[in-house]
Amino acid sequence: MAPYTLRSISDTHRELNEKKQAVSEKLRAAQEPQEKGEGSIHSSDEPQTSQPPPSVQPLRDVEPREALKVFFDRIPLDSISGLKNGQVVELEARDCVGEAIKSLYRCRIMGAPLSDKSCIGDVGVTVGNSHIGVVELSSMVIWALMELEKVQMEVGKIGNHNVTTENRVLEEADKIPEENGFLRSLQQHSTLWNTKVASMSRSFRWVPFLPVQPGDTFLRALLLLAKHTLKVVPVMDPIGKKVTGFITEDTALRLLSQCSGLEWFDAIAEKALHEFNLHFYRFEDNKSSRGMLHLNGANTVLDAVSYMWEHKAECVPILDHKSEKIIGNMRVTDVWILLDNADVFKRRRSMTLQELLSIDIESNHARTRDEDERDAMISPAALYLTEDWRPKMSDVATCKLDETLKKLMWRLMRVHADCGFLVDEDMHMLGLVTLHDIITQFIPSLTQFSQAPPGFFLT
Repeated sequence: MAPYTLRSISDTHRELNEKKQAVSEKLRAAQEPQEKGEGSIHSSDEPQTSQPPPSVQPLRDVEPREALKVFFDRIPLDSISGLKNGQVVELEARDCVGEAIKSLYRCRIMGAPLSDKSCIGDVGVTVGNSHIGVVELSSMVIWALMELEKVQMEVGKIGNHNVTTENRVLEEADKIPEENGFLRSLQQHSTLWNTKVASMSRSFRWVPFLPVQPGDTFLRALLLLAKHTLKVVPVMDPIGKKVTGFITEDTALRLLSQCSGLEWFDAIAEKALHEFNLHFYRFEDNKSSRGMLHLNGANTVLDAVSYMWEHKAECVPILDHKSEKIIGNMRVTDVWILLDNADVFKRRRSMTLQELLSIDIESNHARTRDEDERDAMISPAALYLTEDWRPKMSDVATCKLDETLKKLMWRLMRVHADCGFLVDEDMHMLGLVTLHDIITQFIPSLTQFSQAPPGFFLT
């Protein structure tokens, strides 16, 4: 692992341990008057019951979520080393979709803040608050792919792959690796390529831009993630008026996991999943609005992408079409493979998800990372939305209802997943739990929560 990554992780871990001790002492000090009062009723001749040392004495009358609230409110975001000197790629609303996709892809950036400089000078609008949202590369790719399909259908090219312009473009793409099939195909349709990023808001709405500052606490970031059902909270330098990094749901989960061993955290995390009032998507309730979406291995790549676009889904399980057991999952970030592999893009209408899973496994073997680096608690790349390592589609985080929330959290972190799947003893699907579901278990109840699934497909 790179020294910078190790330093970022170790510094944050050490600082969190110091915060744990400080908050523990503060809460215990508040209880001392009550404990002394109880002790005064004993005669000096009576044997005194030995008390455990302060470091292990249980905290009484402190609700775990309220104690964690105090703890999280003592962790400034600038204690996360990687956020101090970050560089973030930004997009403007007037940028062309094609150039935006190309720029982010070449930089291996998963998303970027979006600003509208044209409104600077309007009442109350300055350079510092011209940001209007955060847009994800995968969302732009899926939008462009769906628009390409519409164009292909309109001109009657589908079904005649040997003579289409698209195939000639793909043949040329083989000679220019960095200009892969998807981008070359998009370039052939100037209307789509030159569409302004802002115009995509007619099809989907990007994440609201609700920033925090380095001096704010981890609690504020958690509350924003939970209340507004966000996937990412930008961290903005109040002086330079620039975004220096992000607190993502995944980053929040990894920071939460570092509280393991803290009794308030464990009081929640070590409960079995069936003890929580999780409003998760149930697999068996397919006819309801909360019914869980799913694909099977016989579906094509295009079927899967279209299905996710239609249902505004960020992650969908892939089931074996015979046994109905889970064999993988399709995430919006997996559309990267359409950019990386021209053959997958070319065969998207005929290639099955079962085939795609095999191709994905092979490509991941070529990108194998050190085990410690993959399991890093907080990766600097995650703070800047950099695509440093994409987990295999066959890597899924599954858990049974009698297993603990902490166990599910560790499995999610290991495979860098956005959601976990509840299964029975035979690996048949029961439901889905998102990172948002998990994060909300560790903070005080809020009066209102959005019930929409988190992500860049908010409507």
